[in-house]
Amino acid sequence: MGIDNKLFVNAYQHALDNANFTAVDAIKTSVDYYYDHLVSKNDQDLLNLAFCENITQKQLDDFLSTWDIEAEGGAKALLLAYVMKHHPDLTFNEYTGPRLKGVLNFHRFENLSLVSHYTKIVHELNKNNIIPMIMKGGAMKHLRPELPRHMGDIDILIFGDADFQKAKKIITDMGYEYEDNKHSIDLHTPGSKAGVLDIHRFIEIESKYNRGKLVREFKKRARLTNIFGTKTYLPCVEDILFISMVNLVKNIRNNTSIQGILFTLFDFEYLEHCTPDFDWNIIINNIRTTNAYPQMLIAIEFANRLVPGILPDFVAHDKKMNHYATQFFNRDIFYTKYVREIREKSGETKLRNVHSFKQFLEYLDIKLTKQFRFFILEHQPLINMWLKNANKRKDK
Repeated sequence: MGIDNKLFVNAYQHALDNANFTAVDAIKTSVDYYYDHLVSKNDQDLLNLAFCENITQKQLDDFLSTWDIEAEGGAKALLLAYVMKHHPDLTFNEYTGPRLKGVLNFHRFENLSLVSHYTKIVHELNKNNIIPMIMKGGAMKHLRPELPRHMGDIDILIFGDADFQKAKKIITDMGYEYEDNKHSIDLHTPGSKAGVLDIHRFIEIESKYNRGKLVREFKKRARLTNIFGTKTYLPCVEDILFISMVNLVKNIRNNTSIQGILFTLFDFEYLEHCTPDFDWNIIINNIRTTNAYPQMLIAIEFANRLVPGILPDFVAHDKKMNHYATQFFNRDIFYTKYVREIREKSGETKLRNVHSFKQFLEYLDIKLTKQFRFFILEHQPLINMWLKNANKRKDK
């Protein structure tokens, strides 16, 4: 679950210092830490404006008086451009209005370039009887073609390892190059680092789960349709939202993209309301299938911190799910507090630096302590017992 990331570790340590050992309370404390370190006042003001149902001209003017499009950058400006598109009755000033139109045109062109690569590659895959499933931003671009998106690449999933390996050969024969990330390959044109497609062999959740089962369930609910001129599976909206929640947590914990977080919230609102029979039970079943309990608690808590009520708090009120979330959270607590430091110390301790019997005993103590704590880390009942005893000692 990315638990060596500095921001993540600091957030957990903050939670340990300021909360009880319960999943909901500690995750809320962690979310406070993430919010303080990731979201600026300008970010929150932008979200408040973007999710306001009835924006007045005065509200817009007050916002633009302090918001600098040049300083905030193109991705955040694109979100403001969405506001402009959705509220044609509002007047944007002479400084911001033309720039927002330029941002829309720029991203529209960038999207067309990515889509052209997608069409070329997937058409070739189709000719070889491979039908992928589109995910993430690419799926949203298909659902909302009128809105340009901030996309670094388009994500697809190839069903089955045989077709995945076959797809790699097809793509290299077409002249593309790729970086192998084990769970996916990042495709780009020769001589360029800019991504084109991110081709997945499974859905990365950052938890231990039955990958094949989740892919089968996604495919069963997906719809085979024409996407950008190719035969492609489109996940159901509930599955798209689930993956968006997972990616929200990745962005939060790895501190990779506040822009991605802002756009994810915008997608949440659309997906929840684009169909009259949206079924939250599908998402709950996905959480159970993937053991993604703590991620979902973080996603819901953080999203609702930014935009109150944007996601239902169904995990925290489900006793069974909250129980499992606590188990996973306890594991991360144990790692953060009792494993991380000894792991780092063990990595720095080398046998070649031992020159006395005393140093050998110190070396042995560090290595055995590391092995012992890693053994506990693999057994949830032992983790729970350790933390329970630690709490008792703390209370004395």
